Amino acid sequence: MNDSYQELKQQMRCRRRRVIVNNDGGDLIKAGDAGTDDPLDFVNVRTTPLLGTHVDTIFYSTHGGHGVCNHKTEVGQVSDHPGVAALIARRTDPLDVMTTYGHEHGLEVFWSMRMNDTHDGSRPERFAANRFKNENPECLLGTPDARPKHGEWSAVDYACEKVRALALALVEEVCRNYDVEGIELDFFRHPVLFKTTAAGLPVTENERRVMTDLLRNIAAAVEREGRKRGRPFLIAARTPDDPDYAATMGLDIEGWMREGLIDLYVPSGYFRLRSWADNVGLGHRHGVLVYPGLSETRVGGGHHADRLRASDECYRARSANAWQAGADGIYLFNLFDPRRRIWHEIGEPQALKNMDKLYFASVRGAGRVAGGAFPHKPFIRIPTLNPGAPLALPPGALQTVQIEMAENGLGLQGAKLPAITLQVRIGDGEATATDIPEQELTVMFNGRCLAEASPSNGWREFVINSRIPRAGWNTAAIQYRGSQPNLQLEDVLVRVDYSGDFLSDTAYLERTRARM
Repeated sequence: MNDSYQELKQQMRCRRRRVIVNNDGGDLIKAGDAGTDDPLDFVNVRTTPLLGTHVDTIFYSTHGGHGVCNHKTEVGQVSDHPGVAALIARRTDPLDVMTTYGHEHGLEVFWSMRMNDTHDGSRPERFAANRFKNENPECLLGTPDARPKHGEWSAVDYACEKVRALALALVEEVCRNYDVEGIELDFFRHPVLFKTTAAGLPVTENERRVMTDLLRNIAAAVEREGRKRGRPFLIAARTPDDPDYAATMGLDIEGWMREGLIDLYVPSGYFRLRSWADNVGLGHRHGVLVYPGLSETRVGGGHHADRLRASDECYRARSANAWQAGADGIYLFNLFDPRRRIWHEIGEPQALKNMDKLYFASVRGAGRVAGGAFPHKPFIRIPTLNPGAPLALPPGALQTVQIEMAENGLGLQGAKLPAITLQVRIGDGEATATDIPEQELTVMFNGRCLAEASPSNGWREFVINSRIPRAGWNTAAIQYRGSQPNLQLEDVLVRVDYSGDFLSDTAYLERTRARM
């Protein structure tokens, strides 16, 4: 029995997951706001249009605030959202509807459990409705009047046995009552888990141990329930992508992998610290599948505020880089427009090869955690250049920036090679400096001097021979030889144009923002 069960589990692990989409359950709210109680109305908001795309798996969240659920629960608390009540009155609930609908249409469905959700810290009505938090104030990181140094006061502290017990009970209950393929443990929403890190200190060995013990208990419970139903459940973990940083906040990622406690690894979230190759290497060394998390950019402000970084062309480039690093699939978070072209594009690396792309030195920047978390910037090992974190460009100095690309210039094939340009944005902190004389600016790419084309929308544009880029990390070097003292290198990107119709249609970006 052990062999057949493990064989079946291995088959489930190796299922094709081109694109995993994390649906945070907001579709229920959208449908509820429209006054509907038809189960299919909320499915139609974010899921129905994904049928026939590269999306193979839905991670569906019905849990927020620790213990408050948008599904039927006896160990937790059913939320007071009218849409949930309306579905329960029909003898169903959102998780049941999503699971049934997914299976009817060939989609794999995981239940996504937010290990901490602190939206209630800024919404008093939400906190007032959370029975567990109100009955166990000693298990919170603070109070509205005594806020922690890092993180939101309403986060739960996993050093508290009651917090861990409830988390385990919720997972067990879902495995007993719902025909999901697996459980996602989402440690990135929100990534503060102990009072220690909230105070600005790394966790203690004991705190890291109790978190690993919780993972062991969850893995044991999931296997026990999987054996009962005759089909395994898988466990996915979404965590920070640097093992050292994760360890400071209580997550022994590599230890979990060595013990076989997780099956799928989703690195990155609010911020990104390492290269995808590092993440893939870590997972694959331990036989764990790796799905890089392409969260939305917040450069320039809120969700998708930077139009170029939010573009389909940029998502293609990010996905191509993840595939180039050996990823097992792509994971998307906070991307809720199901009618964008990229759902049909980014799950197959071969299809991406001849598509327009936009590579930035940094899409995410240094990143910021909503609600706060233990400081992560000392752990960043990849470029963070963006308009909010420019590099000084004093007279005579040479600034170099690394840009990751999937294109291998020597391997490009086809009758029509792409037009490739390097674009740099230089300013003085107040305005874009497009009037720097051409002779005062030297720009190189992988050691080759580039000729300048006409400036465009505040960018200085330079032509790259299509054979120069290489798959992996490339180097852009910029030297200013004028006399202005306060110039800054604000942004660098590489534009790869196969179509000749690059970024001609951006109306979908407005629709994307409207659907957040």
